[in-house]
Order: sequence, then structure tokens, then C-alpha cells
Amino acid sequence: MHKEPAVLANISARVGSIGDNQLGCWYSYRASKSALNMLTRTLALEWQRRHPNAIVVAPHPGTTATDLSAPFRQCSA
Repeated sequence: MHKEPAVLANISARVGSIGDNQLGCWYSYRASKSALNMLTRTLALEWQRRHPNAIVVAPHPGTTATDLSAPFRQCSA
């Protein structure tokens, strides 16, 4: 059993939330972030039992206005 304090952070996105999907769009990105969110949640539950000194989180920093996100900004409004 790992006894030292530890933190695992997966950078995620709000668009990966199934409950918060009000606009559609971003299909592939949503699917990948949903998978990351489920993996993080599952790991957090397991580590809660096996490694009580560990913290597992998936913060989302928000959508950044970049050339990559430009075609999808209409879905964010």
C-alpha cells in the first residue's frame, strides 16, 4: 500500500460532462474528455480504498480561444 501523500491531476474539460451537455457539437473532443473523466472518477474511487493518502482530481481550465477551438466557438455560446 502506498502510504505517502500523492496527487494525480488529469486536465479535463467541462465539455466532457454528460450532465452539462446543453449544446451538442464537439463530438470527438467530448467523447475523449468523457472517457478521461470516467477514468479519473473510477481511479479516484479505487484509490480512496487502496491509497487513502492520495488525491485524484480532474480540473477543467475552461475553453481557450485558439485557432484550434475557433471552428467550435459557435457551440460554446
